Amino acid sequence: MFSVDYRLAPRNPYPDPVNDCYQAYVWIMTQAEEQLGMKIKHVILAGDSAGGHLALSVNLLAILRGFRRPDGLLIHYPVCHTDINRFYPSMLMSVDDMMLSLPFRKIFLGCFLRAGGNPDKSPICSPLLAPLALLRLLPPMRIFACEIDSLRDQAF
Repeated sequence: MFSVDYRLAPRNPYPDPVNDCYQAYVWIMTQAEEQLGMKIKHVILAGDSAGGHLALSVNLLAILRGFRRPDGLLIHYPVCHTDINRFYPSMLMSVDDMMLSLPFRKIFLGCFLRAGGNPDKSPICSPLLAPLALLRLLPPMRIFACEIDSLRDQAF
């Protein structure tokens, strides 16, 4: 099991965290046996919320770059669309949430994005924008969605 210490926003907004995770994935796949004595046979990327976004994004990058794809994905309530102004009904659950209110979500998503919160239209930034042909290349996955979570609709 590997855990990647990627750079964080707002100091390092998108695409820096995605690039850090992708570079770590490539290193693991190409160097783990030689450097650590580990034979990597099966790979499952996992993450929750922003980590789910990173797992999806790394997988999509591997597909687009022709690199070895993971064998599976295990993601919990992932961020699948980074447009701050896109509405999903489950977002109403966070309107007055004490821990993760809708205004707070907009602030931290804006910190993740460059150019003052304008979302990149690429599937790497917003996996829900990926064409169906690209999505079909994703490995088997389990996506967990919580009943009372503002990211539930994105997970569906």
